[in-house]
Amino acid sequence: MITRRRASTAAVAAVALSALACAPVAEANPSRAGTPAHRGTPTSTRPIVALTFDDGPSALTPQVLRVLAKHNVKATFFMQGSHVAANPALARRVAREGHTIGNHSYSHPNFTSLTPEQADTEITSTNAVIQSVTGVKPVLFRYPFGVETDSGNAVIRREQMWGGVMWHWATSDPGDFECPGRRGVVEYVVGNAVDQALILLHDGNDVLDCGARQVRFLDAAVTKLKARGFRFGVVVPADGPSTVNDQSWVQVVEPTRATRR
Repeated sequence: MITRRRASTAAVAAVALSALACAPVAEANPSRAGTPAHRGTPTSTRPIVALTFDDGPSALTPQVLRVLAKHNVKATFFMQGSHVAANPALARRVAREGHTIGNHSYSHPNFTSLTPEQADTEITSTNAVIQSVTGVKPVLFRYPFGVETDSGNAVIRREQMWGGVMWHWATSDPGDFECPGRRGVVEYVVGNAVDQALILLHDGNDVLDCGARQVRFLDAAVTKLKARGFRFGVVVPADGPSTVNDQSWVQVVEPTRATRR
């Protein structure tokens, strides 16, 4: 989650000014280093988006999975290590149902407050618990609050991961973690849906305080986007920055084209 929507833009500016942009992390992980980039030859002219869920798994995750299964949609879950440890069966279910799993740190800290050793532990311990529980070692890493650090990026490079995964948020609509209700989240999702967009959503932490009814947004949002011709894909590494997603070196592809790891 992030504190407010504008934190995304501010974080990206700070990253750029401090030479911590996404590109150097991606360039440090070319395919020869064990993290393949996807060149993304188009298979359809219809736009494609990725629903990305941070902070889970939690008691909210089964409701999200039921709606995704209903619509035959695959998503990308950036899991919090401590929540995987507390909810191993849910993490296994996410993997079993064919969704992509990324690393979102162990305890969701702001990495600017961490020592290099602490940053290392946040990333590697999350990889370890996810791999132990699901059999999948994450390749993608999304920083809590979207704020990168040199020490975190060093770990990402060493672990042959792909970091700096941001999102697309071009409207002034509040995000789901701000509890705008079912209708508000639908407007946020639909309003930010453009080709190749990573839509930032959550299945843990702050959204748990928004009430059970808010999660009903997902069925309506997916239905509306399908009616507008959108496809749904998963996040994979790319060989260049995405102007849609704050210059992150990732792209959205059909789930069948995503490399299984």
